[in-house]
Amino acid sequence: MYYDDKGKLRGIHKALKRGKHIPCARCDGKGATLGCREPSCPNAYHLPCAHLARVQFLHHDFLIACPEHASHKRHRGAADDAVQRDSHFLPKVR
Repeated sequence: MYYDDKGKLRGIHKALKRGKHIPCARCDGKGATLGCREPSCPNAYHLPCAHLARVQFLHHDFLIACPEHASHKRHRGAADDAVQRDSHFLPKVR
């Protein structure tokens, strides 16, 4: 998915169609549409499973990082800092 030059989100239907066949790294159910930002990583999640798996949400970049890749510093930027600062908004996992 991406934003076009007019600020409209594009590629939603394609992403949903593709996600129907992708298993979730947490629950193994099909329909995982949130993939790790690391291109070689196979981990994808449903949104609720991503919260439970404690993935790193990079809100400003519309990306996630699976727990394995969340601590890598090479992609760290302002968006990562904002997520760390605002992490109290994420649900608590028991």
